[in-house]
Amino acid sequence: MFLEFFAIGLVSLLGQIVLLRELSVATYGVELIYLLGMACWLIGSGLGAGLGRKRGWVGYSSILWLFLGYSILLSVNVLFLRASRWLLGGVTGAFLPFHLQILTLLVSVIPLAFLMGMAFQRAARFWIAESKAKNALARAYGWECMGSVVAGGIATLAPAFHIPNLAMGLFCAAFPLVMLPFRKSRLKVRMQVVTACLLVLFFAFFVFLKPLDLWSSAFNHPFLKTVTDTPYGRIAITSLEGQTTVFENDAVSFETESTFAEELVHTAALQHTSPQCVLLLGGGLEGLVEEVLKYSSVSSVDYVELNQGLIAVTLPFLTEDRKNALKNAKVQVINEDPRRFLSQTSQKYDLILVAMPEPSSGQANRFYTREFFELCRARLGTNGVLGFRLSASENFWSQHLIARNRAIVSALSQVFAHVLVLPGSINLVIAGNELTTNTDILARRYEALGIANRLVIPQYLEYLLRGDRFQEVAGHMSAQNGTDLINTDKRPVCYSLTITLWLSKFFPSILAAERPLDLNGPASFTGFLWSILLVICLLFFFMRRTDVLLKTGVMAWAAFWSAVMETLLLLQYQVSSGALYGELGLLLMVFMIGMSLGAMVFEAISAARFVGIVLVLCMASVSIFVALGIQHGVLHGFHWIGLGMWLCGFLLAGTFSYLSHDRSQERLVSPLYAADLVGGAVGTLCAALYAVPFWGLPQTALSIGIWSFGVVFGM
Repeated sequence: MFLEFFAIGLVSLLGQIVLLRELSVATYGVELIYLLGMACWLIGSGLGAGLGRKRGWVGYSSILWLFLGYSILLSVNVLFLRASRWLLGGVTGAFLPFHLQILTLLVSVIPLAFLMGMAFQRAARFWIAESKAKNALARAYGWECMGSVVAGGIATLAPAFHIPNLAMGLFCAAFPLVMLPFRKSRLKVRMQVVTACLLVLFFAFFVFLKPLDLWSSAFNHPFLKTVTDTPYGRIAITSLEGQTTVFENDAVSFETESTFAEELVHTAALQHTSPQCVLLLGGGLEGLVEEVLKYSSVSSVDYVELNQGLIAVTLPFLTEDRKNALKNAKVQVINEDPRRFLSQTSQKYDLILVAMPEPSSGQANRFYTREFFELCRARLGTNGVLGFRLSASENFWSQHLIARNRAIVSALSQVFAHVLVLPGSINLVIAGNELTTNTDILARRYEALGIANRLVIPQYLEYLLRGDRFQEVAGHMSAQNGTDLINTDKRPVCYSLTITLWLSKFFPSILAAERPLDLNGPASFTGFLWSILLVICLLFFFMRRTDVLLKTGVMAWAAFWSAVMETLLLLQYQVSSGALYGELGLLLMVFMIGMSLGAMVFEAISAARFVGIVLVLCMASVSIFVALGIQHGVLHGFHWIGLGMWLCGFLLAGTFSYLSHDRSQERLVSPLYAADLVGGAVGTLCAALYAVPFWGLPQTALSIGIWSFGVVFGM
């Protein structure tokens, strides 16, 4: 049965990744959909494992029919997600109503997850009945983890080689069908016919993959010229009558006729008397390089682009002026993570412009923290200037928007002596040690350049700096407004607040709260911490009355702990070592390798009570060491983060293997597997949406470690 469990692990994880990427594009790259999608997958798998526990349809044929259903449904769901906005009557460029977005998520994820959860349950029960082995359940879990390891490798390597997500989806759907002939003796004639027909159909899809990819992506882009999957998202380019628009995950990244580049470059550059060395962190393709080269004093421009695939696919569609600007002898294009580049270079710059995405994710939030601004300050000369953009609202700022933007500006103010926030639907934030609001000085500098901008001219600067909105925004940024949140690497509050602001588009009542949710200082946090510990102690004390209930509770806790710690470690890795997609994929593979080894090691260890206690104490110890490592800045680099990920996987699978020791393993298949999945779903949501943003990375790790002692008390 190794092949069946391996296939379940492979297609479950790989299919989940394929769907999450399609969901991300369908919802314009909003990170919340990743969290909801992962939670729905885990819950759906848990339902599949927990339901249908009655004897009857447990034969081998039931497993094969589940594989067939998965293959068909995955293919249909990928195409459905690409056409979802068109099928559901969405307006081009606008979000679907929230209930339709959730419906799309549930329809595309839950049924597939349900099939795979039920497939593992059926396969495990069949294997236990056939093998009669004492450790059959633990071995099955380990084999499934091996499939997940391979899936993680495929998902990591495919985008690096520009293999379309559609190709991954077709491979994932076809893999069970390719596997079935190895069990030909168990196949019935009907199943053989269905399998053969589907394989022929999938082969035809692979032959016409490129036209199929372009056709299915064109549902939302009538003038689509090309589409490419990169390690950081899907790039789609449309062009009509000389105007080119570039989309990343279907959200507009930039278009060739906008003035956004002009606004960012000139409002910041005019604050410097004579900028010579300029650093651009992103944004070169949208025109920042072209605008910077208008300054005759500029001698060098370093343009750092994280996504090399973006340059390759976009360059042929740019205007000749923009292409020539990128080829200028003064310009050096560097493919690197911007934070990593800042930490490694020794070059000093007169002007640093940051054109990174909104802080709506853990990855993007890294470019709006106090630590990032300190890196920028270290690379600026004496009179150097830093500039970046921050979305806002022209007329009304809710308390959540004030809290989000002020958390960033407050972090910036702790590093730079002067900060200016220029109003608009997109705020321009400028920082330096010597800034001026004297429009006469800025006008003289502009006129000395002898350039003719479309928008940023002296009158426009007068409008920005002399209008009532300039003073109003300054008041928002300086007043306390009931919150003292500051965006830092250890406490990344902004991406959670950005998600809240996105939700307010559909539920305006969210913004009615007087201020964002937060704990009111150390005393309140300590009380909350010990209250939860007491609840856990009492809960597990009452679970001790029933063996199956106690084992289910311990498994749910292990999955919850592992999900929280995995989230913490990945965020810490992004902050400390950059956001290189390949290394993050390798970290997930290390986690799955730990799970495989944990399942194998503990299947041979006795089921004595002290083994379970040692496992939970190890969880507590790992959490406390991670908290101390983050707090003191020693937990960084692939080797340390990778070790932490390996330990999380090892202890999670070890707990499952330990708990599966029972005289009747069959009764534990559904409750343990369902607890594993549901606990992971809850842990992911709690960590990403609340604990990490509002408590911080070290406090979250410390809390989960202390609460683990409550589980020990119950055992």
